[in-house]
Amino acid sequence: MKPNNWIGLARITCLVTLGFLTDTSLLAQGRILDDHLYAGAVGTDYGDQLVWANGAAFSTEAGYYQMSPSTSGQWAGYYNSEPTLAVLAATAAFGGPVPNAPALGAFIQARIFLISGPDGGQFGFWEPDSTTPVYSLNVNESSSLIPLSGGDENPDAGTFGVDPYGHIDGRRFSATVAGDYIVGLQLFDTSDNGLDGLPIHSPSDILYVNFRAQTVVPEPGTMALMGLGLGALWLGARQRMRASRVFANALPSNSRR
Repeated sequence: MKPNNWIGLARITCLVTLGFLTDTSLLAQGRILDDHLYAGAVGTDYGDQLVWANGAAFSTEAGYYQMSPSTSGQWAGYYNSEPTLAVLAATAAFGGPVPNAPALGAFIQARIFLISGPDGGQFGFWEPDSTTPVYSLNVNESSSLIPLSGGDENPDAGTFGVDPYGHIDGRRFSATVAGDYIVGLQLFDTSDNGLDGLPIHSPSDILYVNFRAQTVVPEPGTMALMGLGLGALWLGARQRMRASRVFANALPSNSRR
């Protein structure tokens, strides 16, 4: 391969490495990249169980969910991350019907359990406008029920015959110290639109998610790629400067004024 081709390849390597450093590094470590976790149900009949529709992509077996530190803004001083917890739409008004959406009239809420975490660490949940965590959980503690249905888009959720859809942006999870937090998430239908005024759906199984609070640094292999790319850029610049000097020196003296 000619020197210029090597330089071109190294430049591409540098740009790719710089542009996608975080994602390529963390994908190799099993990072979960989905940013929405959806509540659904196995069916719409009375007693059908609620499920996390894409829960397999968030389980501890799938990997971990990255929490990065904030130094300013609403979450300053905390490690924090998504995902947004949402409810699948059952009607066209909210982009449905989506397979496995809960029944009309259901009202879906979630409870958070902190199963394990680093010593002294607390796991938090934030509403969009909160300035401190609404819930700060120690190990073996749980939150109250958190509404997932409804919100500004769907204020009538929970009414008989109404879509249980919900998608409330701006909520956030947080952690106070670095480490792995194993969190349980469980769904409940708290409507009274089932038989005898009971909920339509039975609760979901608990989904276990590993939230990893850490400051991300490049892996050694990624650093080596960056070094190769930056070195190639420097070499290319030197070659261009040398070529310019040779060209200038080759000109007649009266052409260099």
